[in-house]
Amino acid sequence: MSRSFADKKAIKLDPILARANLRKGTTCMKLEEYTTAKEAQEKGAFVAPNDTN
Repeated sequence: MSRSFADKKAIKLDPILARANLRKGTTCMKLEEYTTAKEAQEKGAFVAPNDTN
């Protein structure tokens, strides 16, 4: 199972998982889906503002 698929499944099960949202944002950036990337990155940063990993 790819990490991207696993992240999508994780977000569906628990939409506030910061790490999954941040990885989704990174993946979307690589795919040039900038609006989706921004939304995912912001959501990940919002739910875990002090997570530096």
